[in-house]
Amino acid sequence: MIIPPLNSKGVIFYLLRTIFNPMPEKTLVVVIPAYNERDTVGSVISSVPRDLSGVSSVRVLVVDDGSTDDTVEQARACGADMIFSFKRNCGLARAFKKGIDLALEENADYIISMDADGQYDCSDMGNVLVPLVEGKADVVLTDRRIWSLDHMPWKKKIGNHIATSVLSYASGMKVKDGQSGFRGFTRDAAMRLNIQSRYTYVGESIIQLAKSNYKIAQVPVKFYERKGESRLISGIFAYAYRASHILIMTYLFYNALRTFLSAGISLMFLGFLLGLRFLYYFVFTGGSGNVQSLILASILIVLGFQIVVLGLVAELINSNRRIIEDLRMEMKER
Repeated sequence: MIIPPLNSKGVIFYLLRTIFNPMPEKTLVVVIPAYNERDTVGSVISSVPRDLSGVSSVRVLVVDDGSTDDTVEQARACGADMIFSFKRNCGLARAFKKGIDLALEENADYIISMDADGQYDCSDMGNVLVPLVEGKADVVLTDRRIWSLDHMPWKKKIGNHIATSVLSYASGMKVKDGQSGFRGFTRDAAMRLNIQSRYTYVGESIIQLAKSNYKIAQVPVKFYERKGESRLISGIFAYAYRASHILIMTYLFYNALRTFLSAGISLMFLGFLLGLRFLYYFVFTGGSGNVQSLILASILIVLGFQIVVLGLVAELINSNRRIIEDLRMEMKER
């Protein structure tokens, strides 16, 4: 805000503008995807703090992912401001994406997403919001500090550690807990999200925002033991397979040229070395034998060249994708 010169007229003008044209109000929308969570969704909604520093209003949006129990009735009875229901189960990623889109339509300045299973403590919501309000971050991730959790099985801790390590490499930043579903976004960062997966969004969204140069902060939160089986993760190996597939595809979206160029040049270099081997024996032994080296060298060089060309094509496709993402953001801003 520009403050006028400190003369009598300037002071009067400043006071009148402050009274009649106050700072714009900020809205936080809490997005809660839910699938058959009737036992916990109500307590989660009731625990959402409605008075948080930096925002004038807090609204709760529940995205019902085709629940077959009375999740919707519980959410409505416990004070959800908005409820959207899919007719069938579409998956966590689709529910999250729909929640983000609806929150943006409601002119949310900040968005916080969290699960409906009651494992997160809503009292930590203020800590997630602070870096966003203060302008220190566009995205806030949460760290459950899994190694200190007695109720989390070791196989899940190890799986989370491996997935987080891979995510750190793919995103180019040190991620503390890449699988946490409790996170916050500014409006601008939320508009940049373009989730393609229908299974889980946690890794894909981090890579997208990190590669788009958004400021990302990480804060510790409490994480409680879940009552009952997870609706998302039916098995640790199935989850690892699907999550790794999503990470690889998202990484290639943003690093296609470097990945294919590295692979192609490596194959071409190996082919070149095999070609030198053939030339060596051709010069010093008259070329008897070692023809297989020449054949393999030719195959590797041709294959490497094709991979380099594929990388160039992928980079052109990614350039078009970035243009489309920018157009989507402009459309959302209107």
